[in-house]
Amino acid sequence: MSAIVLFIAITSLFANDKNGINEKAVTSFQKEFQNATEVSWQFSSQFVKVSFTLNEQFFTAYYNEEGERLAIARNLRSLELPMGLLEELKSSYKNYWITDLFEMHTPDETAYYITVENADQKVTLKSVGLREWMRYKVKNK
Repeated sequence: MSAIVLFIAITSLFANDKNGINEKAVTSFQKEFQNATEVSWQFSSQFVKVSFTLNEQFFTAYYNEEGERLAIARNLRSLELPMGLLEELKSSYKNYWITDLFEMHTPDETAYYITVENADQKVTLKSVGLREWMRYKVKNK
């Protein structure tokens, strides 16, 4: 635990001088995720992105300038999807393989995003409720 605190402190000092760290976001993260490990920070003018592991699961959290958490995402396995979404995926994209899957939680909604591919296309889908997918992005190969 002390190694994590030291890492964050060193990262904070370095980023304050070089990258304009957002102390409010760091404080909020430390309060919310005290047991996080493998913490990695990315700072931009619009938000702070924190990647970390908690309870052996990988997460990414996003904070605004005020230190408020905007969203949190976690990687999933396909069997962790709600049954309705899994059935729709198997029915509509049976000739595709999954290359990315995560759950995104914001104050307004929880949605699932999945990227599936075949030889010709790469398709990113977003859940609509717990039973349907909508095409979010399509890229031909």
